[in-house]
Amino acid sequence: MLRARASRWVPFLNRYAEMAPACCNACRTCTTTNVLNLAALVGGMAAAPVVRTLRVVRGRFV
Repeated sequence: MLRARASRWVPFLNRYAEMAPACCNACRTCTTTNVLNLAALVGGMAAAPVVRTLRVVRGRFV
């Protein structure tokens, strides 16, 4: 079943691959995007334990 579904998408994906931009990870736009994504990842990982602790504390004392 999966093979039949995948074979239907192959022509579409092949056409899109020709138009997709190639990223070199060196231009200003790509670098800015990568830095912002990394900052969001680090911020989310830093905030997750704090949010979880607050949820546990609120759940026990409310």
